[in-house]
Amino acid sequence: MSEHTCRLGKEETERYSRQMLVPEVGVEGQERLEKCAVLVVGCGGLGSPAALYLAGAGISRLGLVDGDNVETSNLHRQVMHTEARTGVNKAESGAIACKAINSKLQVEVYKQFMSVDNALELVKSYDVVLDASDNVATRYMVNDACVLAKKPLVSGSALRLEGQLTVYNFKGGPCYRCIFPNPPPPETVTDCSDGGVMGPVPGVIGTLQALEAIKIAIGKSAEEVMAGRMLLYSALTCSFRNVRLRPRNSSCAICGDDPELTAVIAVNAPGPGYCPANSKQGEDLPAGNSVTCQEYADIRKKGVKHVLLDVRDRTQFDMLHLNGAINLPLAELDKEGTKLEDFCSDAESVYVICRRGIFSRQATFKLLEMKERGIFVSDSALGQGKVKNVCGGLVSWAKSVDDSCPTY
Repeated sequence: MSEHTCRLGKEETERYSRQMLVPEVGVEGQERLEKCAVLVVGCGGLGSPAALYLAGAGISRLGLVDGDNVETSNLHRQVMHTEARTGVNKAESGAIACKAINSKLQVEVYKQFMSVDNALELVKSYDVVLDASDNVATRYMVNDACVLAKKPLVSGSALRLEGQLTVYNFKGGPCYRCIFPNPPPPETVTDCSDGGVMGPVPGVIGTLQALEAIKIAIGKSAEEVMAGRMLLYSALTCSFRNVRLRPRNSSCAICGDDPELTAVIAVNAPGPGYCPANSKQGEDLPAGNSVTCQEYADIRKKGVKHVLLDVRDRTQFDMLHLNGAINLPLAELDKEGTKLEDFCSDAESVYVICRRGIFSRQATFKLLEMKERGIFVSDSALGQGKVKNVCGGLVSWAKSVDDSCPTY
């Protein structure tokens, strides 16, 4: 007969002993964790460390939501995926990684993006929700679903060398719409696929998201959780700042005293798989001022005298560019436009390229506008408006012309 008392059993006690030795956790905290279900929305740079630490912490059930597949460009920061699982759905890959850490963990895999149709249903059966999507449209959907389902939301974001962390909808604190009532214009939003991100930055923020979820699960107060405050992290200076957020807005559209929203709705903002090149952005270029990548490839083969203007920033240009291209970032066109004419003196046409055809389209409009203002001499290619946007940019070039050309 056993002569000892062990509330959690031999295996659990040995496995989670280091965690239970923390007075703020203890046996009671571990018991709470073993009854807690957490939903992680997004299995990328933020969701990877968050899910792995939650799996290790001993929660009862983990939900993973992602409709994307693992790509090699993910691997520098999305640490629960591997080269061997390239092409596998991220939620499925994440489940494999989490089960490798904790075989007893129940993992629910949702191989889909969050949408207005599934958001509330996904959130309802979990105790805590982590928004690791890092895109604006999903932030609003997750927030609204959490408010309607009365679930706390741990929100994280990371870009370049900076990260943010907060907890919404927790014990009377503000929700995301209290702080950001309306989404920003799509053209003002930069994500890590455009702006870049240092791998450890989402690692730091995602780890802290897991920590906040654990604190909520073990019953910590609003003062001890990042509710009503936002953590700002700078990797460049290795500094953290804590700023207080505005309190809950009684007039908030979703969590206010008389909310106008009673269901999850779509917002006009970038979401999963968003590409500005695929969306309507103002008027079309005039006929004759656009070419496909295949058409431009033919121009190069024929040896037609032309100038290729690459309007990406210098960092991207140094990563990859087509031979013979001149680098002049979009922001510098107005300042350096007249110098550009020197390069184009013998050219029959000027072709403009960028990564995906977005900035090059804007640059083509700008050059045509400068031509109308009489900035260029009338007999030059620029002065005659012989400017053509290379549609789809280098991404399209790699797909349709040269598959040895890397994409990023």
